[in-house]
Amino acid sequence: MADLVTGPDHTDSMFFMTPSPFEPFPTIETARLVLRAPTLDDVEGMFLAASDPRVVKYLGRAPATRETTREKLVKVTDALVRGASILWILIDRASGAHVGSACIWNWNEGDCRAEVGYDLAPSRWGQGLVTEAMTPILRVGWERMKLHSLEGQVHPDNVGSIRVLEKLGFVKEAHFLENRFNGTSFEGTVVYSKLSPL
Repeated sequence: MADLVTGPDHTDSMFFMTPSPFEPFPTIETARLVLRAPTLDDVEGMFLAASDPRVVKYLGRAPATRETTREKLVKVTDALVRGASILWILIDRASGAHVGSACIWNWNEGDCRAEVGYDLAPSRWGQGLVTEAMTPILRVGWERMKLHSLEGQVHPDNVGSIRVLEKLGFVKEAHFLENRFNGTSFEGTVVYSKLSPL
């Protein structure tokens, strides 16, 4: 069972200059991971994943640079301050290493619906870490954000990500054919969704 850990010792005050629904930040501890707030010190860890062709293969974009990674991190922290979305950095409890990130974003408050996202270092694929991280993250969505539903959008060929969503109880809701242009060709999107159990 994952533990939500909140309070001064687990909140980076730089993010909460104004009131936020994510204050204090919901740090999460699982059997193998600590899920904490992002800081600008996470540029290198995020870059290692975002620049790996294996990680971005199904994301429809080129591998990141350190500069684009930093720009993304600034946007992520700004969205966190505004209460628009939330992202966790995944830290291996045993080694302290940065192994990935996970988020709830694209939040439509009127419809009480948002989207999940995640990435993981290829060296840790196949170990169930994303499922371990996302299980308590979903709980934050249901209990703290009061979401009615969550969705995950994946490339039709991204079997690993589809498997994660299915393990989490998401069901296939739609398959859009060639609805996104990746810069060289059109790709499809499969949408999985899950309703709040509350």
